[in-house]
Amino acid sequence: MGAAASRQMTPAEIQARAVCGARLPDGRKCGCRPVENPQTGFPRNGRCAAHGGWSTGPRTAEGLARAVTAMFEARGLTPRK
Repeated sequence: MGAAASRQMTPAEIQARAVCGARLPDGRKCGCRPVENPQTGFPRNGRCAAHGGWSTGPRTAEGLARAVTAMFEARGLTPRK
């Protein structure tokens, strides 16, 4: 059997090889480095900051209220009462 023995990659090798890989509109793959987890130094989910996925949005009623308030303040509007 001529197969080479597999070995574990070192963290430096993983970081050197890691790219986002998300498909761009022209069909190419994104070559940016993935966002790293500060505690481990490894990529979080394998995607760069631009392709990290959709936000899940507010999960609670309080979170939704904060988001709506922030939206109104950012746009310079006042909510209806």
